[in-house]
Amino acid sequence: MGESITYRVGSHWPGFRGISNLVIFGASYCDVGYHYNKERPTPSNPLGVPFPGVCWTEEGPNWVGHLITKYYPHPRFDPSLEEQSQEYMKNPLLVYNYAKGGDMVDGIERQVETPLVGKKINEGLWTAENALFVTWVDINDCGTPNVDIPTHINKLLGVQQKLYDAGARNFLLFGIPPLHRSPAGKFSFSSSGRCGFRRERADLWNSLLGKEIENFAILHEDVTASLFSPATTFNRLLDDPTRFGFDVNGATIWADHIHPTSRAHDFLAADLARFLEGISPRQPGSLG
Repeated sequence: MGESITYRVGSHWPGFRGISNLVIFGASYCDVGYHYNKERPTPSNPLGVPFPGVCWTEEGPNWVGHLITKYYPHPRFDPSLEEQSQEYMKNPLLVYNYAKGGDMVDGIERQVETPLVGKKINEGLWTAENALFVTWVDINDCGTPNVDIPTHINKLLGVQQKLYDAGARNFLLFGIPPLHRSPAGKFSFSSSGRCGFRRERADLWNSLLGKEIENFAILHEDVTASLFSPATTFNRLLDDPTRFGFDVNGATIWADHIHPTSRAHDFLAADLARFLEGISPRQPGSLG
Protein backbone atom coordinates (compact mmCIF):
# COMPACT_ATOMS: atom_id res chain seq x y z
CA MET A 1 0.00 0.00 0.00
CA GLY A 2 1.23 3.46 -0.84
CA GLU A 3 0.87 6.67 1.09
CA SER A 4 -2.29 7.76 2.85
CA ILE A 5 -4.73 9.57 0.59
CA THR A 6 -7.83 11.74 0.83
CA TYR A 7 -10.20 11.13 -2.06
CA ARG A 8 -12.60 13.96 -1.37
CA VAL A 9 -13.00 16.83 1.09
CA GLY A 10 -16.64 17.70 1.63
CA SER A 11 -18.29 20.76 3.08
CA HIS A 12 -18.84 19.08 6.46
CA TRP A 13 -15.15 18.58 7.26
CA PRO A 14 -14.15 21.06 10.02
CA GLY A 15 -10.47 20.15 10.12
CA PHE A 16 -9.00 17.79 12.72
CA ARG A 17 -9.30 20.46 15.40
CA GLY A 18 -13.03 20.70 14.79
CA ILE A 19 -13.70 17.00 15.44
CA SER A 20 -15.24 16.48 18.89
CA ASN A 21 -16.61 12.97 18.39
CA LEU A 22 -14.47 10.06 17.26
CA VAL A 23 -16.56 7.01 16.36
CA ILE A 24 -14.45 3.89 15.89
CA PHE A 25 -15.23 0.46 14.47
CA GLY A 26 -12.65 -2.28 14.26
CA ALA A 27 -10.87 -5.18 15.89
CA SER A 28 -8.01 -5.69 18.35
CA TYR A 29 -5.78 -2.87 17.11
CA CYS A 30 -8.55 -0.40 18.09
CA ASP A 31 -10.27 -2.18 21.01
CA VAL A 32 -10.14 -0.45 24.42
CA GLY A 33 -12.75 -2.58 26.18
CA TYR A 34 -15.58 -0.07 25.84
CA HIS A 35 -19.13 -1.35 26.43
CA TYR A 36 -21.70 1.06 25.02
CA ASN A 37 -24.49 -0.19 27.28
CA LYS A 38 -22.57 0.48 30.51
CA GLU A 39 -21.20 4.00 30.33
CA ARG A 40 -20.99 6.78 27.78
CA PRO A 41 -17.85 8.81 27.24
CA THR A 42 -17.62 12.07 29.18
CA PRO A 43 -15.05 14.90 29.16
CA SER A 44 -13.41 13.45 32.28
CA ASN A 45 -13.62 9.88 30.93
CA PRO A 46 -13.40 10.33 27.14
CA LEU A 47 -12.97 6.63 26.30
CA GLY A 48 -16.01 5.61 28.34
CA VAL A 49 -13.66 3.36 30.35
CA PRO A 50 -10.77 4.33 32.65
CA PHE A 51 -7.81 5.42 30.55
CA PRO A 52 -6.17 3.74 28.66
CA GLY A 53 -8.79 1.02 28.63
CA VAL A 54 -8.02 -2.66 28.16
CA CYS A 55 -5.88 -2.82 25.04
CA TRP A 56 -4.20 -5.59 23.10
CA THR A 57 -0.78 -4.19 23.90
CA GLU A 58 1.61 -5.30 26.61
CA GLU A 59 0.60 -2.27 28.72
CA GLY A 60 -0.37 1.29 27.98
CA PRO A 61 -2.56 2.90 25.34
CA ASN A 62 -3.10 1.82 21.79
CA TRP A 63 -3.19 4.41 19.00
CA VAL A 64 -6.57 5.72 20.20
CA GLY A 65 -5.27 6.66 23.63
CA HIS A 66 -2.08 8.16 22.23
CA LEU A 67 -4.05 10.20 19.71
CA ILE A 68 -6.37 11.85 22.22
CA THR A 69 -3.67 12.53 24.84
CA LYS A 70 -0.64 13.46 22.73
CA TYR A 71 -1.57 14.42 19.20
CA TYR A 72 -5.04 15.91 19.09
CA PRO A 73 -4.70 19.72 18.96
CA HIS A 74 -4.84 21.50 22.32
CA PRO A 75 -6.81 21.50 24.52
CA ARG A 76 -6.71 17.75 24.99
CA PHE A 77 -7.27 15.17 27.68
CA ASP A 78 -4.45 14.70 30.20
CA PRO A 79 -4.77 11.38 32.07
CA SER A 80 -2.24 12.50 34.69
CA LEU A 81 -4.60 15.20 36.01
CA GLU A 82 -7.39 14.61 38.51
CA GLU A 83 -9.20 17.63 37.09
CA GLN A 84 -8.99 18.62 33.45
CA SER A 85 -8.55 22.22 32.32
CA GLN A 86 -11.66 24.34 31.90
CA GLU A 87 -10.69 24.98 28.28
CA TYR A 88 -10.65 21.26 27.55
CA MET A 89 -13.88 20.59 29.46
CA LYS A 90 -15.65 23.08 27.20
CA ASN A 91 -14.33 21.45 24.02
CA PRO A 92 -13.56 17.78 24.70
CA LEU A 93 -12.88 15.03 22.20
CA LEU A 94 -15.11 12.05 23.05
CA VAL A 95 -14.46 8.56 21.72
CA TYR A 96 -17.23 6.07 20.95
CA ASN A 97 -15.16 2.96 20.36
CA TYR A 98 -17.16 -0.11 19.31
CA ALA A 99 -14.13 -2.13 18.18
CA LYS A 100 -13.89 -5.71 19.41
CA GLY A 101 -10.84 -7.92 19.18
CA GLY A 102 -11.21 -10.74 16.69
CA ASP A 103 -13.93 -9.09 14.61
CA MET A 104 -13.98 -9.25 10.84
CA VAL A 105 -16.20 -7.31 8.45
CA ASP A 106 -19.26 -9.23 9.66
CA GLY A 107 -18.45 -7.95 13.14
CA ILE A 108 -18.27 -4.38 11.85
CA GLU A 109 -21.78 -4.80 10.49
CA ARG A 110 -22.86 -5.74 14.01
CA GLN A 111 -20.94 -2.87 15.61
CA VAL A 112 -22.63 -0.32 13.38
CA GLU A 113 -26.03 -1.60 14.46
CA THR A 114 -25.35 -0.72 18.11
CA PRO A 115 -27.98 1.75 19.34
CA LEU A 116 -25.85 4.83 19.97
CA VAL A 117 -24.37 4.90 16.47
CA GLY A 118 -27.71 5.66 14.87
CA LYS A 119 -28.68 8.28 17.44
CA LYS A 120 -27.49 11.21 15.47
CA ILE A 121 -28.21 14.88 15.08
CA ASN A 122 -31.66 15.05 16.67
CA GLU A 123 -30.36 13.53 19.93
CA GLY A 124 -27.27 15.69 20.06
CA LEU A 125 -24.66 12.93 20.36
CA TRP A 126 -22.92 13.94 17.16
CA THR A 127 -23.43 15.98 14.02
CA ALA A 128 -22.25 15.64 10.44
CA GLU A 129 -19.73 18.40 11.14
CA ASN A 130 -18.18 17.28 14.43
CA ALA A 131 -17.88 13.50 14.05
CA LEU A 132 -15.22 11.42 12.32
CA PHE A 133 -16.12 7.80 11.61
CA VAL A 134 -13.08 5.53 11.66
CA THR A 135 -13.04 1.91 10.49
CA TRP A 136 -10.05 -0.41 10.78
CA VAL A 137 -10.81 -4.02 9.97
CA ASP A 138 -8.73 -6.25 7.72
CA ILE A 139 -6.27 -8.26 9.79
CA ASN A 140 -8.58 -11.13 10.67
CA ASP A 141 -10.16 -11.09 7.22
CA CYS A 142 -6.85 -11.25 5.38
CA GLY A 143 -5.45 -13.73 7.87
CA THR A 144 -8.22 -16.23 7.19
CA PRO A 145 -7.37 -18.05 3.95
CA ASN A 146 -10.94 -18.95 2.97
CA VAL A 147 -12.18 -15.35 3.19
CA ASP A 148 -13.05 -13.90 -0.21
CA ILE A 149 -11.49 -10.46 -0.11
CA PRO A 150 -13.64 -8.73 -2.80
CA THR A 151 -16.80 -9.87 -1.01
CA HIS A 152 -15.60 -8.51 2.33
CA ILE A 153 -14.55 -5.20 0.79
CA ASN A 154 -18.02 -4.82 -0.74
CA LYS A 155 -19.61 -5.52 2.64
CA LEU A 156 -17.30 -3.02 4.30
CA LEU A 157 -18.34 -0.26 1.93
CA GLY A 158 -21.94 -1.25 2.50
CA VAL A 159 -21.35 -0.48 6.16
CA GLN A 160 -20.04 2.97 5.23
CA GLN A 161 -23.25 3.52 3.28
CA LYS A 162 -25.26 2.67 6.39
CA LEU A 163 -23.29 5.25 8.32
CA TYR A 164 -23.87 7.78 5.58
CA ASP A 165 -27.60 7.09 5.71
CA ALA A 166 -27.48 7.73 9.47
CA GLY A 167 -25.93 11.16 8.86
CA ALA A 168 -22.19 10.51 8.88
CA ARG A 169 -20.17 12.59 6.42
CA ASN A 170 -16.54 12.30 7.54
CA PHE A 171 -14.98 8.89 6.90
CA LEU A 172 -11.52 7.48 7.58
CA LEU A 173 -10.61 3.89 6.79
CA PHE A 174 -7.33 2.14 7.56
CA GLY A 175 -5.50 -0.15 5.20
CA ILE A 176 -3.84 -3.33 6.40
CA PRO A 177 -0.39 -3.21 8.05
CA PRO A 178 2.47 -5.39 6.74
CA LEU A 179 1.58 -8.47 8.76
CA HIS A 180 3.80 -10.64 6.58
CA ARG A 181 6.60 -8.92 8.54
CA SER A 182 5.07 -9.69 11.95
CA PRO A 183 6.14 -12.72 14.01
CA ALA A 184 2.98 -14.50 12.85
CA GLY A 185 3.75 -13.69 9.24
CA LYS A 186 7.03 -15.57 9.41
CA PHE A 187 5.22 -18.86 9.78
CA SER A 188 2.70 -20.55 7.54
CA PHE A 189 -0.50 -21.79 9.10
CA SER A 190 -2.43 -21.99 5.86
CA SER A 191 -2.64 -25.79 6.00
CA SER A 192 -4.62 -25.55 9.24
CA GLY A 193 -6.83 -22.79 7.87
CA ARG A 194 -6.02 -20.56 10.83
CA CYS A 195 -3.78 -17.97 9.31
CA GLY A 196 -2.82 -16.68 5.89
CA PHE A 197 -0.79 -13.49 6.24
CA ARG A 198 0.34 -13.43 2.65
CA ARG A 199 1.62 -10.23 1.16
CA GLU A 200 -0.43 -10.76 -1.99
CA ARG A 201 -3.64 -10.90 0.08
CA ALA A 202 -2.75 -7.67 1.83
CA ASP A 203 -1.91 -6.01 -1.48
CA LEU A 204 -5.24 -7.11 -2.93
CA TRP A 205 -7.13 -5.84 0.12
CA ASN A 206 -5.45 -2.44 0.05
CA SER A 207 -5.88 -2.06 -3.70
CA LEU A 208 -9.58 -2.92 -3.68
CA LEU A 209 -10.23 -0.85 -0.57
CA GLY A 210 -8.71 2.23 -2.14
CA LYS A 211 -10.76 1.81 -5.31
CA GLU A 212 -13.99 1.35 -3.38
CA ILE A 213 -13.39 4.35 -1.13
CA GLU A 214 -12.71 6.41 -4.23
CA ASN A 215 -15.98 5.20 -5.76
CA PHE A 216 -17.80 5.99 -2.51
CA ALA A 217 -16.41 9.52 -2.62
CA ILE A 218 -17.49 9.94 -6.24
CA LEU A 219 -21.03 8.86 -5.41
CA HIS A 220 -21.31 11.14 -2.37
CA GLU A 221 -20.11 14.66 -3.09
CA ASP A 222 -20.74 15.84 0.47
CA VAL A 223 -18.38 13.40 2.20
CA THR A 224 -14.79 13.61 3.29
CA ALA A 225 -13.30 10.19 2.58
CA SER A 226 -9.73 9.16 3.38
CA LEU A 227 -7.59 6.04 3.46
CA PHE A 228 -4.80 5.93 6.05
CA SER A 229 -1.81 3.65 5.49
CA PRO A 230 -0.51 2.03 8.70
CA ALA A 231 1.88 0.09 6.48
CA THR A 232 3.86 3.29 5.96
CA THR A 233 4.42 3.62 9.70
CA PHE A 234 5.21 -0.02 10.37
CA ASN A 235 7.54 -0.40 7.40
CA ARG A 236 9.49 2.64 8.57
CA LEU A 237 9.89 1.13 12.04
CA LEU A 238 10.71 -2.35 10.75
CA ASP A 239 13.21 -1.12 8.15
CA ASP A 240 15.38 0.62 10.78
CA PRO A 241 14.16 -0.34 14.26
CA THR A 242 17.17 0.93 16.22
CA ARG A 243 16.69 4.40 14.78
CA PHE A 244 13.37 4.56 16.58
CA GLY A 245 14.52 2.98 19.83
CA PHE A 246 13.51 -0.63 19.21
CA ASP A 247 15.87 -3.60 19.33
CA VAL A 248 17.94 -4.45 16.28
CA ASN A 249 15.67 -7.21 14.97
CA GLY A 250 12.45 -5.26 15.60
CA ALA A 251 11.10 -7.76 18.13
CA THR A 252 10.16 -5.04 20.61
CA ILE A 253 7.80 -3.54 18.04
CA TRP A 254 5.50 -6.49 18.79
CA ALA A 255 3.71 -7.29 22.04
CA ASP A 256 3.00 -10.80 20.77
CA HIS A 257 2.83 -12.67 17.47
CA ILE A 258 0.63 -10.06 15.80
CA HIS A 259 -0.17 -7.10 18.08
CA PRO A 260 2.12 -4.05 18.28
CA THR A 261 3.41 -2.63 21.54
CA SER A 262 2.01 0.59 22.95
CA ARG A 263 5.17 2.36 21.81
CA ALA A 264 4.63 1.23 18.23
CA HIS A 265 1.04 2.44 18.48
CA ASP A 266 2.44 5.83 19.54
CA PHE A 267 4.26 6.23 16.22
CA LEU A 268 1.08 5.21 14.43
CA ALA A 269 -0.96 7.85 16.29
CA ALA A 270 1.59 10.55 15.50
CA ASP A 271 1.49 9.73 11.79
CA LEU A 272 -2.30 9.64 11.82
CA ALA A 273 -2.51 13.04 13.49
CA ARG A 274 -0.17 14.56 10.90
CA PHE A 275 -2.30 13.11 8.15
CA LEU A 276 -5.56 14.43 9.62
CA GLU A 277 -4.08 17.85 10.29
CA GLY A 278 -3.10 17.99 6.63
CA ILE A 279 -6.71 17.69 5.48
CA SER A 280 -7.77 21.32 5.28
CA PRO A 281 -11.44 22.32 5.38
CA ARG A 282 -12.86 23.06 1.98
CA GLN A 283 -13.17 26.72 1.16
CA PRO A 284 -16.71 27.94 0.41
CA GLY A 285 -17.46 27.64 -3.28
CA SER A 286 -14.55 25.30 -4.00
CA LEU A 287 -14.87 21.79 -5.39
CA GLY A 288 -14.15 18.76 -3.16
